[in-house]
Amino acid sequence: MVPSTGQTGAEQLRITDTAPLVAANDVIEGVVEKAAPPAPRPDTFIATPAEHIVDGAIARFAEDGVKPARGTPDVVSLRANLTEAPTAPLVKRIIARVEADTKSGIARHVLHPGLQLGRHGARHVGAFANAYMGSVPAEYARKFRALELLHETGSFAGAYGHAQDQAPLVLSKLLPTRSVLQTGLADQTATIGHDMLLTTGEVVPIRKAKMSLMVGTSGMSFPQLSARSVLALVFANAALAEKGVHYLLNTGEGGPDAHLALLTGDHEGLRSLVINHGLATGELKADSMDHARVDELIRRLMAERDALFATIGPDAVKQAQITAQFGSAFNGIRDAEGGIDFAKLQHIGMHASVAMVEFKLKQAAKRGSKVDMKKMDRIAAAIREVSPGQKFKSPALNPEIDSYEDIATLVIATKLLTGKPVSLKFGVGDVENMREFLQYLEACGALPDHIQIDGAGKHISPGSGNAPPTGAAGDSSLTAREGLIAVDTILKHLGVRDQVFLTVAGEIMLPNDAVEAMALGADGTLGARTWMAMGLGCAGVRACDSGACPYGIASKQGSIFAEGPDPQVVGPRAVAAAQDWHDHLLVEMTETGTTDWRTVRKTHGLHADEEAIAIRDSGRTQRLRDAYSRDSIHALLRTALRPGEIDQAVYGYRPTEYIAYQRFDAERRLENRLDGLLTRDPARAEEAARYRVDRMHELRQAITTGIGRHDLRDLIDAPIPPRLGLIKRAQLPVIRLA
Repeated sequence: MVPSTGQTGAEQLRITDTAPLVAANDVIEGVVEKAAPPAPRPDTFIATPAEHIVDGAIARFAEDGVKPARGTPDVVSLRANLTEAPTAPLVKRIIARVEADTKSGIARHVLHPGLQLGRHGARHVGAFANAYMGSVPAEYARKFRALELLHETGSFAGAYGHAQDQAPLVLSKLLPTRSVLQTGLADQTATIGHDMLLTTGEVVPIRKAKMSLMVGTSGMSFPQLSARSVLALVFANAALAEKGVHYLLNTGEGGPDAHLALLTGDHEGLRSLVINHGLATGELKADSMDHARVDELIRRLMAERDALFATIGPDAVKQAQITAQFGSAFNGIRDAEGGIDFAKLQHIGMHASVAMVEFKLKQAAKRGSKVDMKKMDRIAAAIREVSPGQKFKSPALNPEIDSYEDIATLVIATKLLTGKPVSLKFGVGDVENMREFLQYLEACGALPDHIQIDGAGKHISPGSGNAPPTGAAGDSSLTAREGLIAVDTILKHLGVRDQVFLTVAGEIMLPNDAVEAMALGADGTLGARTWMAMGLGCAGVRACDSGACPYGIASKQGSIFAEGPDPQVVGPRAVAAAQDWHDHLLVEMTETGTTDWRTVRKTHGLHADEEAIAIRDSGRTQRLRDAYSRDSIHALLRTALRPGEIDQAVYGYRPTEYIAYQRFDAERRLENRLDGLLTRDPARAEEAARYRVDRMHELRQAITTGIGRHDLRDLIDAPIPPRLGLIKRAQLPVIRLA
């Protein structure tokens, strides 16, 4: 065996100090391209919306007297023209502080330590109960417990193995090449957003959002999450961005004000918003004890925020990225008639910390949304612009967006007004209808920059803390992975797949779940339960809707339980857990052999000969294209596409990145063979180098013209001429000792 020098055979030739190799080195440098990662394609696409869509968009926001504000500075305030609210009397504020200190002391020093002690015992009892009573699918419970422990310890750990069913696997090569290991997947970032070219010839620049290889935070609104939970999540987003891990944190449809105020430390903005709203609705009396309690609540939140953010650099907040989501109630941007106030939309969209604006069209779990009135405190009421005691439910359909044209004009209007990327979130139900919708947007040049596919995972229903267990509204969508395959295929059929950054949420819990989703067509992934367990330490009590969460994660604001989560503890734990999750995803992705995570859907999908990703189910391992069989894909898509169109879009997909990866992978395989079998004889070095060049050229030609997997293997394994091969032991003269 030749000792390894940590270099390929060609590099070993270069360090040999013999004269005949000079010419050979010149040949290698000049002709042989070393196997290298395929370069990502530059983002040169510019959206060109149709004239009638642009005119309709302008007409919509012109009614509110709003104009595009390109070239103006970012907004840093929560709301425009927000007047400073009056302060409650000092004596009442002191009383309110004593009340809050007493409640917090009991919660943090008595209640929550007791809950945590019981939690450790309950975890073992729960594991036993699940194993023998089946209250929760075992695979889902395993993943959730892993994330819960990840939050506590900061790293994935386990002993003596674990139950595993329907788990994605990476079937890695025996030895990865250095070019794969040293690619630097951690440093690669994707961008979301495309500039627009108007019919007037004007180019509208769109500020791009930035994504690392990391699961984003799916929409969880306030007060479905408590204020301290929101604080921990926004802190994690900023702290990880400072470390170079960039992802989007979605506010959910409750309105982005709480997230933005806690991220930026806008104490006076949040205080004035809440108190002025209470005074205007008559729910709050000036100088009352309620007034003082609101003052104290916001003061405490902001003091906790300032102490937490003091642990990271001053520029971390500037790197955080918030997705401001709006549902059918348009919380935070609603006008008096229930439609969109475009002046409010522009103000929020231009906030320095808002990286993208998203409109939720149809959630997989339900249409519309509601909040239990027990959770509707004064902060939530002000953000949603309702009275605390008023029953309020988002409508199933808002007249503002009840046609394809309405949605198209809203996408373009938002980009024109904010200069930010626009996203649409929906669950996929009728696939034929989905094709018609996307085809309409494409024809009008109004495709969103980003689409989030919502749907159930493999084990648990989709949805939020108040999703119904059944009924037409709760069972109206495909699973997340089926919806992903459908939208990915339709976009490829329309020839516009690269124009949309496609993400999926639905039981993306462990890093291997993300690898599977990205191979099935996703550009990125999102998780809600993932971040609740990993980022907040959720124990899965399932009391989110009522506000009775004993751990304070989804508790009613003002409840003693809501006092429990200490941001100084939960925030850093969220960062450590998410960093480890990210690191494990990097390892999983590296094991696939990819050199660019941004092209995995193109190099490792259902169309690819590369079969590095598989699914283990009931003790059997199935390759990805077997687990998602051709028959099942055709059954999924048959109402939207003809059989030939399905085959072309799914199995005939041949983007340039796929050809480049095929060449890269084949070249490294051929290099490994030639490095091991070509002669080291200096006298034949130049001939061996030229032979290497010829073999590489033959290989590239075969890949360019199209070659099957087995024919490619035969080409790589073709025998080397005896004169250029290594001298084998059997060919050496036998010397017999007397």
